[in-house]
Amino acid sequence: MKWKDGDSQGMVNTKNKYFTASELKDALKKFKADQDDVSAAGQQKLKNVKDQYRSYDELKDILQQMHVDVETDTEIMQKLLLAYTEEGSSDDMRLHVLTELEYHVHQIDNAQNLIELGGFQLVILALNDSNSDIRAEAARVLGAAVQSNPKVQIEALESGAVPTLIRLVASDSSIAVRKKALYALSSLVRHFPLAQLRFLQQGGLSCLAQLFGDPNATTLRIKAVTLLHDLMVEQINVENLSPDNPTNMEKKKQYEKVPLLQMMVEAGWCQLIPTLLDSPDHDTREKVLRAMITLFTPCHNDYKSTETQQHLSVLRGEYQALVVEEKQEDSGDDYFSLLLSLVDEISTKML
Repeated sequence: MKWKDGDSQGMVNTKNKYFTASELKDALKKFKADQDDVSAAGQQKLKNVKDQYRSYDELKDILQQMHVDVETDTEIMQKLLLAYTEEGSSDDMRLHVLTELEYHVHQIDNAQNLIELGGFQLVILALNDSNSDIRAEAARVLGAAVQSNPKVQIEALESGAVPTLIRLVASDSSIAVRKKALYALSSLVRHFPLAQLRFLQQGGLSCLAQLFGDPNATTLRIKAVTLLHDLMVEQINVENLSPDNPTNMEKKKQYEKVPLLQMMVEAGWCQLIPTLLDSPDHDTREKVLRAMITLFTPCHNDYKSTETQQHLSVLRGEYQALVVEEKQEDSGDDYFSLLLSLVDEISTKML
């Protein structure tokens, strides 16, 4: 049974407990037709509906006249920062403030406004707090604020965030802090060649290499390899940019100053990365295999080691069997075929 109330309409099934597939399709078609109506009449109808509502500024003025406060994100952050810096503020309160800030700074404008409010420096200082929960949450706020936000990335770099985060990843007593610090460090250096250069100069590669000797840092090792692989791909993509565009040429100049590949080889990453091939996780293996392929030219001699060849042989046998099952299921998922192709690509290059 169909119903209509003014401009609203719908369908109620009074005969059966469920709608049939045909009935649902018909209802969906009608709904889409109404939504996609680009005719003059349809557009006028849409305008009439919009005219019934007021803008945010108009609503704010009306609510203020009614003595109802409507706070902007900036005003909310300002109050949070006051609560954070209030004399006698407890660790629980400061932790709550950081958690709330992390929610807000995902928006680019909010993250930039945090700088203007003086809150960004509070976050940087909180990375050195005696409370590990506050250190971890501060790193999480920093990671959210700098993501794809050049202005905030520059502020973080100039505030000395890189060496602080490297130290936290390498030696903090809390594994939670180390994870959040690596997240923040990854967010900071991505698509920011100057930060990548500072990362290299401040011993970032050595710090990440130390994770391979830490039995409690399995997840961190995987994240480290993922980060380095992404940075290598980032450099390769820039190298392949068209030279016709002046912006591209400037990018190339910036990345040419970042000797990532050379320093990775010198720091022993050709030997370190293949050790993760024995991971039971397929996603980890994929990341490792891709990193090995990207590093193949300078690292191929290291890949000839007996241990690495044994790992590749075991993976090939495992994925050959999984590919057979994959094809029998005919699910359309070729994931194991992809992993087998990565193993074969490395093996073929070794010939």
